[in-house]
Formats: sequence, structure tokens, C-alpha cells
Amino acid sequence: MLRLYTLWELERKLSPCEFQHILTPDAALEKAAYAYDLDYRNYASPPVNEVPNLLPLLNDKPYIRSGYDPVYDALKVSLMEGWIIGLDTDEHWDDTVNPFHINAAGELVFNGVDLFCWVVSDFLRAYQLAIDSQNGKKPAATEKFRPSGEPVQHAQAAKTINSKAAGRLLAGGGIYNGNVEGFHETAQQLGGDAPAGYDQVMDNKGLIIAGASVAAGLGLGRLGSINELSELRNLHVLGKVEGEYSTLNPGPLPNELAETFSSGAYIEITLSTDTTFYRGGVEGRPLGQFFGYEQPQGVIQTRVDKALLPKWPNGSISPLNAYHEVQIPAGTKVYVGEVGYQTDIYSGGTEQVVVPTPWKIPGINILGYGALK
Repeated sequence: MLRLYTLWELERKLSPCEFQHILTPDAALEKAAYAYDLDYRNYASPPVNEVPNLLPLLNDKPYIRSGYDPVYDALKVSLMEGWIIGLDTDEHWDDTVNPFHINAAGELVFNGVDLFCWVVSDFLRAYQLAIDSQNGKKPAATEKFRPSGEPVQHAQAAKTINSKAAGRLLAGGGIYNGNVEGFHETAQQLGGDAPAGYDQVMDNKGLIIAGASVAAGLGLGRLGSINELSELRNLHVLGKVEGEYSTLNPGPLPNELAETFSSGAYIEITLSTDTTFYRGGVEGRPLGQFFGYEQPQGVIQTRVDKALLPKWPNGSISPLNAYHEVQIPAGTKVYVGEVGYQTDIYSGGTEQVVVPTPWKIPGINILGYGALK
């Protein structure tokens, strides 16, 4: 049966062998809908970063979120951020819902690949304290067998290889090597999101070329003279590179925009073609200066990927309830780099595209929007 604990309770209430039964946030929330009272009408105030009340008996049906559900929403965020953790020791270990396992040396290993905001070091610390409380005795290794006796087959490497990024790299290789169909077939064979990444490149009329470092990393060969390499370095997935900048080599962006990049490092690019970007924001306000390549999938994911704090140190808030799809015209100068770190939870690290004052750009086109949950 599911049990929820606060992060601080892990080291005090869990035995070392129970850590392997920690659930992913989604799995814990799904079980909590049966086992915990998530009806806000039963509370004087929502239990923020606290475990809701355990029901005396499991519900026959899960609690369904309604339009206003502060208890449910608070639990969802707390699970995603790791302030509350769920585990079920009655269920057999399953790699699809248990992101930790214990190896042969008795060490706790994180094997999760989904995007949730856990600070894994907190779990490892709690695990070590639990071991210390038992005079250093470590538990046996996780039994990676399903109830049927079938061994669990991990495919984490494949989950990385068949990403959209891999598809984009293959597309760049196909264009550079003059073998678009061959590399397209490889993306199809990889499966996952690789074909979508490949198509994303081709949707931009084949002008997206990954550059010399990508070609070399993929083992594509066919790298010619020094002049050819120099030419490739001036190309990017979006167009021609006009300059590379950092805190030691300041560029054209004002400080308030440059500082949003990790180490202040970014490149200046002139778009080769009309290009579609996405941004998270507020319904009814489609234009802002920060964009990404892919449609945001949720509020938490967007805040984590883009290091978007709910409340900034100066006290201002950053509401987020929608995404917008915006087409930026060819010839526009944009600035690309890694999102700078804010906190362990809102860590950034993905690539962002800064488009200064897009509301002043002639020909900009708002393509659509959608709600974020």
C-alpha cells in the first residue's frame, strides 16, 4: 500500500531496503488518489509540503481533480519537486515506476530518466543516514524480476539515443553528406522521438545544418579542408552564426538578457528561414523575449527547463498558464545558449532562444496557443 513521507522523514522512518520502492511522482500521485484524502473541502487550509490525511480505507474509485483543487495541486507539485515522496513496499520492484535500485555493493542508484525536479543527492544522503542508523548494514541488491519471473530489460541508453536531438543530428548529417534518405531511414529505425526531430529539421527546408562538431561526433566523416571546416562552424541549426559571446567577451545583448544564459555565453544567429518557436507565458500575451524549440508540455516542466521561478528574488511573480507558437521571419537576429541555473529545483540547462523586442519585428506571425497544466 502507498505511504507518503516528507523528505525529512525518509532518513528516520525508512529502512535502507525500502528506498528501492520509492515511486516516481506520477505513480505516487495515481496511488494517492485512492489512499489519501485529497478533497480540499475536508481541510481548513491546504497542507502545503505536508502529507495529506490518510484514508481509513482505500477508495473504490480514484479522486478526480476538479476545477479548484488546492490539496491535489499542492500534492502534485510537492511530489514533483521531491518535498513529498511516495513508496509502496507491497508491490514488486518495477523499473517503470521505481526510479531507484540497490546495486550489488549496497549503493542506492538513481536510474530515472523522466523530467521531475528531484535533487537526487537528498535521497542518497537519507539512504546513507538510514544505513548508519543500522550500524552500517547495507541491504541486498534489488531483485530486478517482474512477478512473472521475466527479467527487467533496461533501455535507458535507447531513451537517450532516440531523442529529438538525435533526430536533428541525423538530419544535419544527411544534409552534409548528401544522403538525406539514408539518414532518414536511420532515424526511423531508432524510433522514439528521433523521426520527429529529423522532420523538424526538414520542415525548415533543409537549411538546418548541425556543423563540424556534430558531424565528427556522429562519425560521419567526409570532413574536408580547413576552409570547409571553417564554413561549417559558421552554420547552426537556425542559420548563420554571426558571433560568439560570454562574460569575458560581451556581445550585443544588454546585461539583463545576457545574464539569463549560463555563464553569460551565447551565440548570435541570423535566421535562414521563417522559423517557428514556442514560449511559455500567460494567455492573451503571446509575445515575450524568451523562446524554445519545442511546445511546452506543462507548468512544472517549463519552470524546470527554463529556470522560471514562480517568484523572483525581487518579489515579482512569473505567472504561467499557457504556451504560444510564434513564427519569427527569416533574417531576424536571435541569440541562442543554455538557460542559466537558478536553484536546484529550477535548474535550467536547456537551450533557449532570445529574440529582443519581437513586438517590433515586421512580419512576425502568431500561429497558436494552448493551456498549460
